[in-house]
Amino acid sequence: MRGKRRAPDIEDSKSARKLVQDREVLLRRGHSRLLSKQRRELSGGSAGSFQLDFRWWVARRLANDIIRGLKGD
Repeated sequence: MRGKRRAPDIEDSKSARKLVQDREVLLRRGHSRLLSKQRRELSGGSAGSFQLDFRWWVARRLANDIIRGLKGD
């Protein structure tokens, strides 16, 4: 059994910030909000502030189909 460990404060981690920055630049290149003031202004700063869906409707439908099949409906 593992001992209790405190999770690192990731927001204060320089290496975590560097990973996020590198990935943003890699994926978005010249459109990176981290490098482009214009892109930051266009985004309005609300990136990621909405509820994520993750295609739960697909998973829910599949799970319901399985349940109905097991019940013999």
